[in-house]
Amino acid sequence: MDSRERFLSRLREAKWSLLEIIVLAVILSLSVNILSSLIFDLAGRKFFYIASIGTIALCLAYSTIRQTKDRQFDGRIGASFIIGPDNRPIDLRGYQFSERFSSLIISAFSENPALARQWDREPVSSMLEFTGEGVRLVNNSGAKLTRELVEYMTIERMATHLTDYFNQAGIPESLLVTRGRADIPDVLLSNRFMELFSRDRADRPGFSEEGSPANDRTVRAWSRSGGYYNRFGLPLPQKSTVTRGDDGSLRISCPAFKASISVGFNGTNEYVPFDLLKYQSGNPDPTRLKCYSVSLIVKISANRSFILGGRGWNHHLWVESFIDSLHEEFDVEAYIKQINWPIVSAILHGIDRQAQVVNSELATEQEDTPDSEETSSAPGSDMSRTEGSQPVSEAGE
Repeated sequence: MDSRERFLSRLREAKWSLLEIIVLAVILSLSVNILSSLIFDLAGRKFFYIASIGTIALCLAYSTIRQTKDRQFDGRIGASFIIGPDNRPIDLRGYQFSERFSSLIISAFSENPALARQWDREPVSSMLEFTGEGVRLVNNSGAKLTRELVEYMTIERMATHLTDYFNQAGIPESLLVTRGRADIPDVLLSNRFMELFSRDRADRPGFSEEGSPANDRTVRAWSRSGGYYNRFGLPLPQKSTVTRGDDGSLRISCPAFKASISVGFNGTNEYVPFDLLKYQSGNPDPTRLKCYSVSLIVKISANRSFILGGRGWNHHLWVESFIDSLHEEFDVEAYIKQINWPIVSAILHGIDRQAQVVNSELATEQEDTPDSEETSSAPGSDMSRTEGSQPVSEAGE
């Protein structure tokens, strides 16, 4: 992880650095006791107390501001999805964001055909309209569905990450609060994928027909018709809330920090190596594929009051490893680096060239084979006719 993304850890270290400064200040004050006594004798008791308190306050304020000035994080995590000729997503094998994006959108379309009709009627390819005055960005249905789906993928990933983090850290449930569907109504109303996938299975035709036991604790399930269910639960430190901001961002407020997550998508294309599309997408003609760029905009601001006196830092450091996991799973450049694509591409090129040489040699041999067969069969046919004519002449005699 980039050092900028571990700002909470650095702030925790800054807290102890501030305590060290205070201890050093006390030691320094004792060492100048003689000088202070002299000032006391010259200026009087009241002035001495006021000057001492004011000086200490200024030093503490300066040290606090200096040590905690870098308490904000602004990051952008880029991702990419691919649309095929049929206007359906195509996944790149091994690229987790692409695979998840394709799987979820297909599940949503299979259960709610109205979403598929909106996606096809106003595809993401029609977001940019070229007019006489330039290019105009249209926030159509395809763009809205894309943003909602990426936001849902982020929330789902966060829920999984939080569960794993708190379990591994051994933090008891009594110190946590789980936010479910009923706790985030404003998020549900503005994200159709969130509302669909987390809805009770008993209320969904594809699942209700299969039946489910009472007090069902199923976390994830798929219906025979392709529907997807994920029981939503977001474990967070106590006193944490999840809301929708006025700007449309997803906001998480914890005792240690406040975070906002939003999805940026304006229909721009993403560069993905042509050979990577050819081999990893399974499409023999990558020129017919369209690659789009989408990004997660993450902003986090640590609370100064928690930095100075808060406890339970381990309850909040999950945000650092969460950003790290988003980079690994969402960032297409991280995926290309992870699979060592430059090396793999060179190997595949070598295999293709070798295959071309072998195919060329086989084609040459096939072209030569019919000529040799005709040459060898001609004398044989003449001989058979000569030998066959001999008995006839003898019989005639």
